Amino acid sequence: MFSHRPRSWRELPLRFADFGVLHRNELSGTLTGLTRVRRFQQDDAHIFCTMEQIESEMKGSAPVHAPREISGRHRVWNQAEKQLENSLNDFGEPWKLNPGDGAFYGPKIDIKIKDAIGRYHQCATIQLDFQLPIRLNLTFVGSMCVSSLQKLASWRMLTSTPAVCLNKKIRNAQLAQYNFILVVGEKEKMTNGVNVRTRDSKVHGELSVSEVLARLILLKQSRCANAEEEF
Repeated sequence: MFSHRPRSWRELPLRFADFGVLHRNELSGTLTGLTRVRRFQQDDAHIFCTMEQIESEMKGSAPVHAPREISGRHRVWNQAEKQLENSLNDFGEPWKLNPGDGAFYGPKIDIKIKDAIGRYHQCATIQLDFQLPIRLNLTFVGSMCVSSLQKLASWRMLTSTPAVCLNKKIRNAQLAQYNFILVVGEKEKMTNGVNVRTRDSKVHGELSVSEVLARLILLKQSRCANAEEEF
């Protein structure tokens, strides 16, 4: 669902809800009737966000009045764990660290409840997953890296990573309906230029960065209805 089209940094954090059926092959002796069962449904949320957005998303996801337990491996996820810690401290409720209890794919917050006879049961979990984006090659388009083009933030433009072949990048941009696709290769890099084409496969050819900038600003100011053709 995330990667069926190119994603912009402006879309993040991207939040999905999931109410699907889950099946678990619990170990012998762990079934408890309500919280540990073979089959259940729960209101899952799947949030795609940047590392910098983790803390704010945690504050929006975790209930305010439940006891909390944070756990996770150190070394790789120190930055993420620090943001989890900050969010828990801001809640003002007691929590404790449980070293080594995190999953291999990321640290988590476990929310536990206590029953009438003092037994604790794990309830909800807020889990970070760094492996899913890596395994599914999930990426998003960042802000423009060419300083002279940063003024054009209101135009729909695509920058991409070298992991995908050029033809596929162009095709993805056309499917996503980006108005203009600016291709920069070794040749364009040497001449400080860009090769311009549109979502309708019209090729305008190589132009200098300054000329492209001037044309786009003029089209924006004139509110041209067919900018791709008039470029």
